[in-house]
Amino acid sequence: MQVDAAVLKRTCGQTSGHAAKRTARKQIARRTSFIDRVSRSLEREDTLFDLLAGYGVCVVSILYLLGSLARAIF
Repeated sequence: MQVDAAVLKRTCGQTSGHAAKRTARKQIARRTSFIDRVSRSLEREDTLFDLLAGYGVCVVSILYLLGSLARAIF
């Protein structure tokens, strides 16, 4: 496990005890777990609700653009 030197310096301060280093490692592990959760949620399969919401936004956008075009022409 790599430990960021800046995080260690900020959390440990002037003391270089093992407990402070463990605390810094836990903070880094927590950040990694947040990133892992976000990447897992982005990589999972889309649900029906996700698909309907995405297609709904596309349909509304197309209708808006077609309406603007029709208003400009007529």
